[in-house]
Amino acid sequence: MVGDGEEASQVTMAIAGCFLCCISLPVMVLVTIFLALGAYAVRQILVSRTARDPKRRTRAIALLAFAVATPALTCALAVAWVWRSRCLEAPYSNPPRSFQDSDLVGTWETHYGRSLDRLIIREDGTFRQLYQSGYAEDYAYETPWNEWSLDRFSNGTVRLHLQGARYYRDGIEIGELDGMGDSCPADHPDFCSGEALPPRPFYDPVAERSLQMAGKLVLDVRSDSSGDILLFHLWPDGRGDQGHPIFDCDSDVFRRVTTP
Repeated sequence: MVGDGEEASQVTMAIAGCFLCCISLPVMVLVTIFLALGAYAVRQILVSRTARDPKRRTRAIALLAFAVATPALTCALAVAWVWRSRCLEAPYSNPPRSFQDSDLVGTWETHYGRSLDRLIIREDGTFRQLYQSGYAEDYAYETPWNEWSLDRFSNGTVRLHLQGARYYRDGIEIGELDGMGDSCPADHPDFCSGEALPPRPFYDPVAERSLQMAGKLVLDVRSDSSGDILLFHLWPDGRGDQGHPIFDCDSDVFRRVTTP
């Protein structure tokens, strides 16, 4: 029996194959045209230098710039389109029905700009988080081997709970609050009543509801179109109104980099 992730991957590969077949010939023709234009422009530049014709040389340089810039811009737009398409997958699909707890075992990483967030998940039900800031000098956070657990729901969604882990997706300040509300402002201490701060609400884009992560990190277990398992971040409450990012979506997910 073909699993959901494998079936989706096969469909994606079929679509990609048809797409490549359709565009391969036009792309080859365009590449040939622009190479010919570039060669002609270079030849005209050399001729204009010999003939000492500055106007001809200027036109040739402009033609060469066009022949180089147009394919480069086209490639950049194509890369942006592919990256945007990847982001449009979010929040991805439920993990396949064959998903087991052991499928999470391994090392997972994500980057927030220059900062690195790593999870090492072991089969014995323990994990370790290692966060290294790329902006605050010498700032790092590491948990001991804490417990992890899963919530499974009847609609096929799976949620991972990491006790003692921190949410660094939106910076060190929110991470050090350990899922609680904003700390008392240093310049306005009278704003605090002395009572314990309430937990900060986070929005689950999969369940489409708010959750709390006091003293822990909660991640949605998802699957992309290739069938790879992802660990998807919850968002600070209020970001749900903005929808999923078109770019920079990789900072929302942990991807496995090593397996046992």
